[in-house]
Amino acid sequence: MADGYTNGFDRWMGETFRPFAKVWFEVLRNLFVVALLSYVANKSTYSTLKLLSFFTTGLFWLYAISYFTQMMPVKSNATNVYVRGVMNIVISAICMFNFYSWSNIIFTSLDEVMKSQSH
Repeated sequence: MADGYTNGFDRWMGETFRPFAKVWFEVLRNLFVVALLSYVANKSTYSTLKLLSFFTTGLFWLYAISYFTQMMPVKSNATNVYVRGVMNIVISAICMFNFYSWSNIIFTSLDEVMKSQSH
């Protein structure tokens, strides 16, 4: 084959799965770094570090939401503009909840690890 794939599975892995996995691990790595920075800032007394953490969290949220904007039903066939607006708000709220949930899980895990290390 001219494109280097030997069969359909190789093509699927190369064109679909690998790009998805790359983005997934990039977002997960960045989420972990943001949660770690948030954890350190929360335990710290430095207001500059807390401000940096707040800014970084906001920047990460915008970064993560940019992936989901492609799924927004802006190009929906719904004739009612309010239905499209409500759907965009609902999808954004789900994304924000997921971000909060995962960062809270990482934050709690880091806290438990730090507690176990101090004993």
